[in-house]
Amino acid sequence: QINLGEAYRNRIHDHRAENLEKAIARYLLALSVYTESNFPYYWAEIQTNLAEAYSQRMLGGRAYNLELTIDAYQLALEVYTKEDFPIKWAQTQINLGNAYSQKMLGDRALNLELAIEEYQLALEVYTKEDFPIEWAQTQTNLGIAYRNRIRGDRAKNLELAIEAFQQASSVRTKQDFPMAWEITQSNSQNNLGLPIMTESVVIGNRI
Repeated sequence: QINLGEAYRNRIHDHRAENLEKAIARYLLALSVYTESNFPYYWAEIQTNLAEAYSQRMLGGRAYNLELTIDAYQLALEVYTKEDFPIKWAQTQINLGNAYSQKMLGDRALNLELAIEEYQLALEVYTKEDFPIEWAQTQTNLGIAYRNRIRGDRAKNLELAIEAFQQASSVRTKQDFPMAWEITQSNSQNNLGLPIMTESVVIGNRI
């Protein structure tokens, strides 16, 4: 069921919306066997796959699907602790941050604070020394969140955004990562513009 769900989620033929619904249905079926108590690791993996499917879902309303995305990632964190699975914990924090940044329900200011908190947590594991690429991506996402931040002093938030973008540029150089460098530069130079979406760090190995 899990592999079939992955196949449907990545399927190229037929309608994308229908394929995602089939993927979600397969993941939910798998959860009837892979319970948190009996198979905690696989259960968390399926929750992660579900979260990704909900985030891509085309039916049911974007706001509702983002709520399901957040719920699934939070469930995965019941197993993916920082102590036992630091990499998966950090990756899930980043994906949660991305979901909170896009969240449509609730207070926008609070959602952005939650996004910032998730990115900062991820940086406890994704250090520049050990994970430079992931660290730089998280700095970019953090910069976008600071730039869009509603709470606090606007001038200070923009300074924090610039600092995060500059940190990312120290790794995502023009020579080594030309496309990523261009995105980071655009974000850094357009602090008062609309948010420029960047790719989120991809979740690790799936089952």
